[in-house]
Amino acid sequence: MQSPVFVGRREEIASLTALLERAADGEPGFAIVAGEAGVGKTRLVEELAAQAADSGFTVLAGHCVELGAKACRSPRSSTRCAR
Repeated sequence: MQSPVFVGRREEIASLTALLERAADGEPGFAIVAGEAGVGKTRLVEELAAQAADSGFTVLAGHCVELGAKACRSPRSSTRCAR
């Protein structure tokens, strides 16, 4: 269960919100969110994505392949994806 109240991470959300505001003004940018498992990276990004969506941005999401999972290659490759 996730609390509807976002607690802590004031500095991080302030930096990301400033980046979002600059993007709204047409300035390109990016952020790297890194940290150990369980420190709240996903929640931080979800909070920013909600702010972005509320501001009229189109929000797209992607996910990385889990470590140890077999990655699929190009359709032209001889390696096939596990089904």
